[in-house]
Amino acid sequence: TLLLCGRFGDRLPTKPLTQSEFHKFDSVLEAQRLPPGSLLEMGSRALLSLCMGEKEKSSRLSSLLERTNELEEVIAAWSEAGIWVLGERDKEYPLRLRQRLISARPPLLFGAGTIDYLDQGGVCIVGSRDSPKPALHFSATLGEKCAGEGLTVISSDMRGVDRDAVSSALDRSGRVVIVLTDRLEKAVTAKRYRQVVADGLLTMVTPFSPNAGFSVANAMRANRYRYALSDVAVVVETRRKGGI
Repeated sequence: TLLLCGRFGDRLPTKPLTQSEFHKFDSVLEAQRLPPGSLLEMGSRALLSLCMGEKEKSSRLSSLLERTNELEEVIAAWSEAGIWVLGERDKEYPLRLRQRLISARPPLLFGAGTIDYLDQGGVCIVGSRDSPKPALHFSATLGEKCAGEGLTVISSDMRGVDRDAVSSALDRSGRVVIVLTDRLEKAVTAKRYRQVVADGLLTMVTPFSPNAGFSVANAMRANRYRYALSDVAVVVETRRKGGI
C-alpha cells in the first residue's frame, strides 16, 4: 500500500494512486483474494491481466512497485523517529474510520504513540485560532474535565482553541489524540510532545505523508478524520477565517 499510495524519496517516478484509485484497485485484489503484497511477486504479464489489459495502468503500477529500496530507507528513518504506519488492511486500523468513512477512509495512517487510542472514541474539541480569552478558557476547562472523567480529547495541533484543549488535558495526565494536518516528522520531535508520547498519554496520527507541508485542502480533509474518531464534537467557536 505504501508503494502504491505513498509519497517518499527524492523523486516520484509516477503519480501515486489516489484514495479512490487505490480502493478501486484493492477491490479487484479482494475479489481475487489477493493481499496488496502479492503484487511484488507478480510478473508483468500477471500485472497486466490484473489491470484488465490496460497497459498504461499496468506500467504505472509497475513503476510505483519498483521503489522498494527507497521504501526501506524511509521506513528505517520513520522507525528511528518513532513513527509507525498502518495500512487499511491491518487489523490495528481503526474500525471507526472503516465503518464511518467507508470509501472515504484513508488507505494509510502514519502516527506516533499508542495505536489503541484511535478506536476508543472521545470528545473532539475544535475552534478558531484567534479566539478571545473566554473561548480559550472554555476550551481549556473542557479539556481538563475530559481528563478528569477519563475521556480522550481529540483535536489538532493548531494554536488557539485546539492546542489549549490538548495542553490542559495533558497537564492533567489525560489521553489525547491529535490528528495532524502536516509534518508529523517535526511534531514527534517537538519539545512539548516528546515526553507525553513516551509516557503513553498522546497519540499523533495523520493520513498524510510524515513530511507533507501544510495545505488548506489537507486541513479541511483532516476535520472528517477527527469527527469520525470521536463520539461527540464540540465546536467552541467558528469564524469566517482562521480555523474551523
